[in-house]
Amino acid sequence: MRLTIETHTGSVTSVLVPSDGTLECDRGARGTGFLEHVAAGACALVRKGVLTAVATEHRQTRLCTEVNGGPQRAQISGTVGRRRVAFSISR
Repeated sequence: MRLTIETHTGSVTSVLVPSDGTLECDRGARGTGFLEHVAAGACALVRKGVLTAVATEHRQTRLCTEVNGGPQRAQISGTVGRRRVAFSISR
């Protein structure tokens, strides 16, 4: 499995700050960028199906809610098993 994740996060009063990372879980757990020190935990979550659940949730129509905090955006692409994944999440 290999994923590339690009994020843009910020507070209500700041601009969005980009960050990125890659995650490889085929032979052990390796990460770069913001995933470098949390690769093992991130791989465990992907294996448990968390990424699939997030993708499914964001494909459904949702009611708009007020959220405290700043805007956030992430793009996730890569492969999980033999399946290609590519989706965006925004808040």
